[in-house]
Amino acid sequence: MATLLKDLRYGVRSLLNMPLLAVAALACIAIGVGATVSVFTLLNATLLQRLPYPDADRLVRVWATHGPEEPRRDLSYLNYQDLRAGSRTIEQLEAAARTRLAILNDVGVERVRGESVTPGYFAMIGVEPALGRTFAPEEYAADAPHLILIGHDLWQRRFGGRRDVVGQTLEARGAWGGEETTNRPYQVLGVLPEGFTGTIEDDESEFWLPMAHFEPQANLERRGQRILWTLGKLAPGATVEQADQEMATLGRTLAAEYPDDNDGFGARAERLGENWREGLRGGLYLLLGAALLLLLIACTNIANLLLARLARRRHELTLRMVLGAQRQRVLRQLLTESLLLALAGGAIGVALAWLFVDLYMDLVAEDVPDYVTVGLDWRVVLTALGVVALTGLAFGVLPAWFGARVDPGAELKEEGRGSSATRGQRRSGQLLVGAEVALTIVLLIAASLMFRSYDNLRTVELGYDADNLLRMSVTLDRSVYPAPEDWRRMMGEVKQVVARQSGVEAVSAIGGILPPSPDIELAMTFPALRGGELENVHRHSVDPDFLATMDMELLHGRNLSEADRPDGVRVALASETLARVIGGGDARAAVGEQVQFVVARNPPQTSQPYEIVGVVEDVLYHGPMGERPFDYDVYLTTEQVPDFLISLAVRTAGPPEPMMDRLTREVARVAAPSPVHWVQTIQGEIEKQYSDSRFYTALIVVYSLSAVLLAVIGIYGVLANSVTRRFRELGIRVAIGAQNRDLLAMVVAQSMKVVLLGALVGVAIALVGTRVMSSLLYGVAPTDPVTFGLVLGGLLALAFVASYLPARRATRVDPVVALRHQ
Repeated sequence: MATLLKDLRYGVRSLLNMPLLAVAALACIAIGVGATVSVFTLLNATLLQRLPYPDADRLVRVWATHGPEEPRRDLSYLNYQDLRAGSRTIEQLEAAARTRLAILNDVGVERVRGESVTPGYFAMIGVEPALGRTFAPEEYAADAPHLILIGHDLWQRRFGGRRDVVGQTLEARGAWGGEETTNRPYQVLGVLPEGFTGTIEDDESEFWLPMAHFEPQANLERRGQRILWTLGKLAPGATVEQADQEMATLGRTLAAEYPDDNDGFGARAERLGENWREGLRGGLYLLLGAALLLLLIACTNIANLLLARLARRRHELTLRMVLGAQRQRVLRQLLTESLLLALAGGAIGVALAWLFVDLYMDLVAEDVPDYVTVGLDWRVVLTALGVVALTGLAFGVLPAWFGARVDPGAELKEEGRGSSATRGQRRSGQLLVGAEVALTIVLLIAASLMFRSYDNLRTVELGYDADNLLRMSVTLDRSVYPAPEDWRRMMGEVKQVVARQSGVEAVSAIGGILPPSPDIELAMTFPALRGGELENVHRHSVDPDFLATMDMELLHGRNLSEADRPDGVRVALASETLARVIGGGDARAAVGEQVQFVVARNPPQTSQPYEIVGVVEDVLYHGPMGERPFDYDVYLTTEQVPDFLISLAVRTAGPPEPMMDRLTREVARVAAPSPVHWVQTIQGEIEKQYSDSRFYTALIVVYSLSAVLLAVIGIYGVLANSVTRRFRELGIRVAIGAQNRDLLAMVVAQSMKVVLLGALVGVAIALVGTRVMSSLLYGVAPTDPVTFGLVLGGLLALAFVASYLPARRATRVDPVVALRHQ
């Protein structure tokens, strides 16, 4: 123990005697360890850690499918009941349906998100209320009193966190706007614990109702109405694979029994959480690989620095051995110094790791469900300790081995001749530089590919201008606004009040949901089809200002106009792709053609004819990475097809965020008592698609720039020390007639030979390794030659500069001084 303490004290003094090297080494270790531990912490929380539910390993998610392109869709209530009754591998199958209530408060009405759940839902996921109780079995009946469980945030907001909330009432109605929807009192049965927001992963619920009280209740009786997220528990001994096979069999049976409603229907089961883990896995593994590469580069660089310092410590180590120090003692001392560096740098790195984790969770919160918690556990602690220990060994073993192999007699002779490093040390330093360059090339190529992919995402042509574009919606209270005439009038009023606000440049009123959310799917018929139907048509109901507000181009024909009255000829605009189909390959020929929509199939029924009066450009409403829900777009006029769900597209002169609250208040005042909701910027919606890509790109770029800096420092440091060690040799070369340019070329060539070899190895590794990134890239191939060429050329140029500076120093050697050196 006393010897260990002595080694530690000596190690601390030794590090303090080389402050610049110590600071550089600490920075390298902190960056490498921080990057590695932070990524593993995230990977552990999202991919390895058990989900916070009882029997989490037995929980599965059951989905409807519609072909390989749609592997995960919600289930209808009737299909859910049949799957539950027919399953033997899943002993319990529960469901939650997205539910929306318009809750009355002192200042108007608030639209709140929630879930309607089946009887065993709360028991399956192990959730107990913080106050009150959950629903009793008889309270799930359709004729039971209207009871409600509320979440922590709604309790605080609506009741001020009062402990006597149980038994209080909320006045609310279904927010979907159905004609039969009426206000009714809901009695508060309990408050669920803070942080619980349900199990629908892309939603945050604030209340819960029995499934029988879902609004609109008619949707529970429609087999084609897919509204349920379904959660199951495997029977004892059953596997996920067996459950998946059984669901597929039951799905085929239901498709055959109900062909009208279940056309293309299938079912599947997968482990709970696999759907969102699937989207995170590739990015996190990429980050982990990048972090490990950076850690290896950091260790390589520190090993080079310590080897260079060892050349200056050989006299010290020789004297210690002459005075009786054993080789094991020297080896232990040098390893102790390396571990001290690793521990100090690792402590800083672990602190940095938590900053990385917080940043990650802020940027990709949309992709991670609320029930996932990120924190310390035994895996993270052991990983951090292991990374720190291995880091110290990785960069400390080679210098310590060379240091312990000092031969006092030989060293004293070598020192007399002015040599300060062995051939083995020089070769080891060159190999380390080559390895550092190879690893840096791999990391740089990965970062460049991610950056080009992100740039492609950010600059892709959408067909409309998403900048400074705001969307907001209001669902009219049907008891106050019952008829289409009322809806048209309110469209005009809310549009007018928004248009009068300062900072608003253009406004369009839309019937239904404004893109990028999907609205209504229709099938279409027209003469050119010669029988049959055109599927996957996306219908929009818009006013004449829609194209100007969205900045969309009219390609052929005319726009919709105020003259297109409800009692006039029915008119429509077609997207360019749809127009080509209608016009037999010629979009212009679609103008003037008649189309009809399929409104029912059993018995067959079509709408009255609509005349295509114009053709507009195709639009990527859902952004470059969003799933296109339908293949074709058709635009009707709100005068002829109004809706009680009104959306507004608002074009502002500057950023719309500062205006959102003001516009919301004005629309709520005009449309009272109807809730205003979906107030968000279109650009924000689009950017959600690549927020994780932006984060991965930013972090990998930071890693790669750090790697480049380390590589340049490593090349410069090794070559500078090489010039210092060869000071006498270079002086002799000058003395016997070597020209400056010859010395410059020799020193640079020796360095660049190692760099070039390392770069070629790095390119070969990258050609194989970057193929695993293909799912994360957009618009660029993983083996893109331009990216590889630019990275290779850029790093070689930097390496040349790092080699040239010490080489210039070699040309300024004074032979007289050099011959007297040592």
